[in-house]
Amino acid sequence: MLPHLFTETHTSDTKAGELTPEWADRLGLPRGIAVAVGALDAHMGAVGASVVPGILTRIMGTSTCDIMVAGKDEVGGRCIKGICGQVDGSVLPGFIGFEAGQSAFGDIYAWFRKMLAWTLKDIPGGEARQKVLDGMLVELTREAQDMEPSEDGVVALDWMNGRRTPDADQNVKGAGCGTHAGYQRPGNIPCAGGSHRLRFPPYCGAYEGPGAAH
Repeated sequence: MLPHLFTETHTSDTKAGELTPEWADRLGLPRGIAVAVGALDAHMGAVGASVVPGILTRIMGTSTCDIMVAGKDEVGGRCIKGICGQVDGSVLPGFIGFEAGQSAFGDIYAWFRKMLAWTLKDIPGGEARQKVLDGMLVELTREAQDMEPSEDGVVALDWMNGRRTPDADQNVKGAGCGTHAGYQRPGNIPCAGGSHRLRFPPYCGAYEGPGAAH
């Protein structure tokens, strides 16, 4: 065990202490409010979404986290293959928490906009430039919504920050294929972030396949 790591863990229903008078005054809160043990942001997002056994919650931001819980008796000693996390009490105390998802979601849209906006680098900053930046993804979304899904269209692999699920590997890269010179507008080339729709169903099966808790 590394010296800077804790040797004990606690679930989020554990009281870590109370709000000190100094911080109570600074925050305008009553003194002595209970302060719980910290937890992962996405896991608490699942709690806020009322996660219960049998329900998958998707927390979407810069990345995506797909969270489920199951009873300890149901899981037993099994380890679910392919997902990126399985921890006792990590989401709900008394349950096993499971996490899957992808390492990049909102990050991909931010990257895509930055790439398209490269040509604006020599334009002086101002209201006009900001208006273009603010409307860029909105316009691309509007054009993409008019496109019909097709088997011979552009395909994107969204491993832009590595792969969280299936089988976590932060060394893999994203990819895109299927484009040609006939695509005249960026809106006709789906951003890799749109491929999250393709990634979701396959690894959902990790919760349902051999060794999974039902």
